[in-house]
Amino acid sequence: MRKRTFIKTTSLLLGSAAVAPFSCKPATSGPATAPTAIKNWAGNLTFSAKKYHRPTTIEEVQDLVRKSKNIKAFGTRHSFSSIADCDNEIISSDGFHNVLSLDKKAGTVTVGAGMRYGELAIYLQKRDLPCIIWRPFHIFR
Repeated sequence: MRKRTFIKTTSLLLGSAAVAPFSCKPATSGPATAPTAIKNWAGNLTFSAKKYHRPTTIEEVQDLVRKSKNIKAFGTRHSFSSIADCDNEIISSDGFHNVLSLDKKAGTVTVGAGMRYGELAIYLQKRDLPCIIWRPFHIFR
């Protein structure tokens, strides 16, 4: 097996295996839900918001912000503290997990705020492209 093929395959398998247990159901738009418990991705923190919105379009976000008196952007549940929590309503970016653009020549991909590593790895693998995440490893020296 060639080195490049090995690295692509290994990163896809490890990335997908590591992320799969934490992935959410595909995003669906609709009325807000009042879940019994919204937890962070690690499952060690429970949030207390009364309504959990999971919009899939910018128009839905705009409508929610316009209609709500007290709403907070929530992200994708990666917080390890209650700083992302609120008592009223939260908007999750989970619904924005689509690929916005792919530039093979430049070797770049632009994704929505809710895209997960495992989803991106699968998308790129189907197009025979590597999934390389650049990290500042020099800070660990």
